[in-house]
Amino acid sequence: MRACDGAISGGDGPVDPVRRWPCVVFVIGLLGLYGPTLVGLASDWITDDNYAHGILVPPFVAWLVWQRRDRLRDLPVRPSAFGAWMVAAGLLLYLLGQTAFEFFLTRVSLLVVMAGALVYLFGWRHLRACAFPFVLVALAIPLPALIFNEIALPLQLVASRLGVGLLDLAQVPAIREGNVIYLPQATLEVAEACSGVRSLMSLGTLALVYGYLARPSLAARSLVLISVLPAVIVANGLRVAASGLVAHRFGADAALGPLHAVAGWIFFGTALLLIAAVDRASSAWPGGRAGAVAGEPV
Repeated sequence: MRACDGAISGGDGPVDPVRRWPCVVFVIGLLGLYGPTLVGLASDWITDDNYAHGILVPPFVAWLVWQRRDRLRDLPVRPSAFGAWMVAAGLLLYLLGQTAFEFFLTRVSLLVVMAGALVYLFGWRHLRACAFPFVLVALAIPLPALIFNEIALPLQLVASRLGVGLLDLAQVPAIREGNVIYLPQATLEVAEACSGVRSLMSLGTLALVYGYLARPSLAARSLVLISVLPAVIVANGLRVAASGLVAHRFGADAALGPLHAVAGWIFFGTALLLIAAVDRASSAWPGGRAGAVAGEPV
């Protein structure tokens, strides 16, 4: 609230109590309207493994904004009436989501309303300064099932294809039909939970945060973020091949038992190492060394 107060006052001087009330009223109204939405979102973070990383996003965003509070307070206050239209658009999106029982729309509408209020009360420069926290929160919102499946299915097929290719190199006979792999002694299915979407979501967020905090070069940040997808695909292909090899030697029960859970952690670690290797290579680029950029927005 201190950063908000400082921004309203336009500097380090005393804050006009009258101008503080819009912030207070807005926060109270926001909590009242979006309380159930926030509870549902937190519940999804706790129960849905694909978005388990989301529970860490709010405290990190709060810490990030707090760290930049002085920079926010020093920004000039230039309110824009366009922010009111953004708030109206966000509320309309909320009504559409409530009417259609689409949680994704209601949750996205919260970000639109908050962004609009920021523009209306403080101006576009404050929204730009808070763009990264908004992006992080947006990435933590669970996607609609239709979109999620459109991402998961191709990853399942790619992992199956790569796994069979590696099994062929190991001289293990395998036939693939879609996301199902047939071995002489077992049949394996690359299910949605094994598609790599879970790691893609969490590693993508982690790469985004790491690039923002540790890589001042936009090219280096982009390379680290882009490397997440191929790293997940390669690591998941290795995981499928390893499971197929174990199933071929010891039977399907061995591949689907406790070893399957261990393989998941090994897969995640392998993808993380691949991303770290790309990051290390990118650090050799001019401007790719770790370090913060002075005056960088939140």
